[in-house]
Formats: sequence, structure tokens, C-alpha cells
Amino acid sequence: NALPLYRPDFSTPAAYGPEAVPVVEELLAALRWANGYLWASPSYHGAVSGAVKNALDYVQFLSQDTPTFLYGK
Repeated sequence: NALPLYRPDFSTPAAYGPEAVPVVEELLAALRWANGYLWASPSYHGAVSGAVKNALDYVQFLSQDTPTFLYGK
């Protein structure tokens, strides 16, 4: 399944609906597990793709973690 478009008005992955929850939670689990990240994307008019931007937006759900966001990554 595809990662749904990020909605800043949704405060939890559950808000995206039952079909999207496993996809969102899988991404968040991978972000929490990793020691670091390497993001790669084709360039579109000097910027990264919308799909990569969308995935990066989901990092917001890590704001309540300890440590938060990308601390130490």
C-alpha cells in the first residue's frame, strides 16, 4: 500500500483510517529503528520529489518520542 498524503490536521496515524495505519506505522518504526537516514530523490526543478517530501512530513509523528525527531540520527 502507498503512504497516504500527509495531513497536518491529523494528530495520529489512526486518523488516516484502518488501511493506512499499518503503512504509516511501518514507516515510523523504520525511522525509530534506524541509526541514520539517507534520503535520495530525483530532482524536479531543483527540489526533491513530492513523494519524498510527503515521507519526510511523517517525521512529525516522532515529535512526542524520547528523544524527539531526528535527535542523534
